[in-house]
Amino acid sequence: MKDLRLIERTMERRSRRPAPGTATPNRATLLDLVVTVQDFARSDEEVVQVISHMLESGLVVLCGSFAGRKVEIGH
Repeated sequence: MKDLRLIERTMERRSRRPAPGTATPNRATLLDLVVTVQDFARSDEEVVQVISHMLESGLVVLCGSFAGRKVEIGH
């Protein structure tokens, strides 16, 4: 998805955390992450793919109810 950088910048502003690639990843609730990605994605499948990528790559760390939990994406 070409808008991944835009999503990352949006998450940075919403979470007030340093940018990806710095020492601290963005922290967000799963709900905040879904809402942000939905603003840019073209389908629900794309939302799942982008969120999966962001979590697996460490760009985002979940806080709130899902903090420290493994989120498995069914295929």
